[in-house]
Amino acid sequence: MLNAERVRKLEEVVDRLRKLGTPDLAEQVRQVANDLRHEEQPVSPDLITTGDATELLGVRSINTIKRWAREGLLDGYRRGGRVLVTRASVQRMADAPAVADQRAFERDVTAALAPFDGPSGEGLEGQDLATSATWEGRKPWEHTHGTAR
Repeated sequence: MLNAERVRKLEEVVDRLRKLGTPDLAEQVRQVANDLRHEEQPVSPDLITTGDATELLGVRSINTIKRWAREGLLDGYRRGGRVLVTRASVQRMADAPAVADQRAFERDVTAALAPFDGPSGEGLEGQDLATSATWEGRKPWEHTHGTAR
């Protein structure tokens, strides 16, 4: 059975579910129909992965790219469990204020976390946490009489 036929049957189920008064279930089935419809579209060489989009835009998070696609700032398409965006929409967005804001945010986060990195940038790795802890005393689960209450 072709996807187009499956989508048509699912849309019929959506109509029946709405008539039966179950709009939430109808919406779930409609989403499945939309996913099938999008899978049917051939993959274009103009579509790029979210990872490629992060590199082109100079941002770190693929989740940011997915969010921008969900918000309509980028033209995005689902392919199974993946999100692909058009190269043209990424190029259009390259000079957008949202990209500049995201880059500034990422710089601020990096600067805020820098003091927690060791002198060689290795962070807390390699430190003996048992001897470097600054808090002394008993732990909340340790009782003074050695028995749990």
